Amino acid sequence: EAAAKKQQQIEAAAAKKAEAAAAKKAGLVAQKQQQAEAAAAKKQQQAEAATKKKEEAEAAAKRKAEAEAAKREKAEVAARKREEAAALKREKAEAAARLKKEREEVAAKKKLQASKKQAVMKDPRLQKAGSGTISLFGGASAGSTGKSGAPAGVPVISGWKKNGNGSISGTITGSSNFKEGERVTTSKLAAGQVPASGKVVSTASGSKYFLK
Repeated sequence: EAAAKKQQQIEAAAAKKAEAAAAKKAGLVAQKQQQAEAAAAKKQQQAEAATKKKEEAEAAAKRKAEAEAAKREKAEVAARKREEAAALKREKAEAAARLKKEREEVAAKKKLQASKKQAVMKDPRLQKAGSGTISLFGGASAGSTGKSGAPAGVPVISGWKKNGNGSISGTITGSSNFKEGERVTTSKLAAGQVPASGKVVSTASGSKYFLK
């Protein structure tokens, strides 16, 4: 009976020892599993963090590219506006220069005409002498005539005809501006002028001709 009891004690101690070993082993397995799960979770977190960081970097790069594109576009628009403004300024300057030149030419023409008029007025040949006034075309008094019957200094147009635009065409003589016998056409006659042979007519520009 004592031997049986001792055997039971031995068996109980062995079972207890085996149970403790199994529990320890199970604890180690559980611990390893927990460590593996923690490592996997950490790896997942790291992967997610890396993905998020990559997405943020891509978004930042996209925003930067969009900002740079907007900046370039803004600069291009500003450059175009500057070019358009410069072109408009050049056009205005050119127009102003042309207008100034035209005004200067008109002023110079008026000044020349005034100078000529003043010179004519100061010419002693144009002063009144006796019964008549000296001809603006030179020579004796306005009442004097040449061989053609025209006042001295007045060009003669022979074989004349009046054109539809009011000008006169014919053969001219006695003019310092044309060859003798040259075929000419005058500018339009001044208002109120009625051309007739043996008569002096004036053009709108102030020229005088004797019609023959």
